[in-house]
Amino acid sequence: MGLSIFTDGGALNNPGEGAIGVVFFYKGKPIYKISHTIGYSTNNRAEYTAVIVALQILKLLLQKNVVKKDLKVKLFSDSRLMVNQLNGKFKIKDKNIKRLVKMIKEIEQELPFRVIYVNIPREKNRVADSLVKKAFKRDNN
Repeated sequence: MGLSIFTDGGALNNPGEGAIGVVFFYKGKPIYKISHTIGYSTNNRAEYTAVIVALQILKLLLQKNVVKKDLKVKLFSDSRLMVNQLNGKFKIKDKNIKRLVKMIKEIEQELPFRVIYVNIPREKNRVADSLVKKAFKRDNN
């Protein structure tokens, strides 16, 4: 059985106020969503932060036995750059992004399975994107 995680991140005026959106689907049904602002950020930093938060939540879901240890996990994002960097296809030049990737790889080492990163078109990432927009609306009202 598979777990699908959809992530998105963005920054108003890039850089500016950042937000993330993450949604988990297990057996085809949403089981967890998160939407919140993250402070001053770039679009890229917000995208990576969304992955870090998603992996941290995944660890908690495992600890609470909400999901099983023999899962096939796919993390979907519309950030082609990030997905290719996480898959080792593109080099990472920015030292801040290198630090975030290091954090992601450290969390991955604590998981009992491999996370597969998949790039998807923006229109297939609407749920996570809407959570980012929701965070901006909530915090700017």
